[in-house]
Amino acid sequence: MSDCTTMDCLHVIPKVEKISFTRGIVASTIGSLVATIVLNPITVLKINLQQPSSAAKTSITGIIKYIYKNYGIKGFWAGSQMGVLQSLPNTIIYMSLYEQLKYAMTNNNSSSWIKFAPGISGGLARIISVSIIAPLELIRTKQAVNNKNAMDIYQNIIKVDGIKGLYTGWGSTVSRDVPFSAIYWFFFELFKSYYYSIFDTNENNKMSWKFNFINFISGASASSIAAITTHPFDVLKTQRQLSTREHRNITILDLYKSKKIFLGISMRLATVIPASAIMVTIYEYVKSI
Repeated sequence: MSDCTTMDCLHVIPKVEKISFTRGIVASTIGSLVATIVLNPITVLKINLQQPSSAAKTSITGIIKYIYKNYGIKGFWAGSQMGVLQSLPNTIIYMSLYEQLKYAMTNNNSSSWIKFAPGISGGLARIISVSIIAPLELIRTKQAVNNKNAMDIYQNIIKVDGIKGLYTGWGSTVSRDVPFSAIYWFFFELFKSYYYSIFDTNENNKMSWKFNFINFISGASASSIAAITTHPFDVLKTQRQLSTREHRNITILDLYKSKKIFLGISMRLATVIPASAIMVTIYEYVKSI
């Protein structure tokens, strides 16, 4: 049994191995695609629950009935094609930047703040990836509600708001995703170190079931903390992206006053926790092959 058997060991961040660019892309893409396709129905339910005008859809049961009645089973995969299209550049840019930044910060560096390197790397990488795929995220969000063709949504956005309309909700998306990534990767590495000690193993045993299980529960644990912490900005993002122009100035305070600040939290947790756990497990496994 390892000597590190308490939460005190959570400060340990192991030396990071530099992985090849191609392997990183393959690993992150596979993990992201699986999570996106499998969990799309829950994402659709969450967005519909959070939208500003949801008079006919006031509960999860009501939303399920509404979607099935109007769009059939395929309605639960609304936006899935855009989600897949979005996941490719997103994961390639995000995970590649994350790995490179983390490698640069953690190797040949003995400063006390090295334990924050995963969180800092994740946050910085997310700012860039969010800015690049913001239009795709907006279209996917709108598709989840109205089930329209992506090109029709794009043309309508350009017609009403111009090019800048493609970045509607960018600020709230950054406010959600950057802290989420920073919190997620910080706690992922910490939980992983702790679970390695509990299961009396280490990162050298990459082919054992313990390696995959530890990555899975570390991802689930870290994402639950990150999702709860940043959820108000998830609601804000959805409300701004689905509101008409005159109602897009909604704030966190407005959500708090209307008791909507944690609207759809159960659906988000049901999406984010398994998605993050699946993605990081596949990612870590593929890059270790």
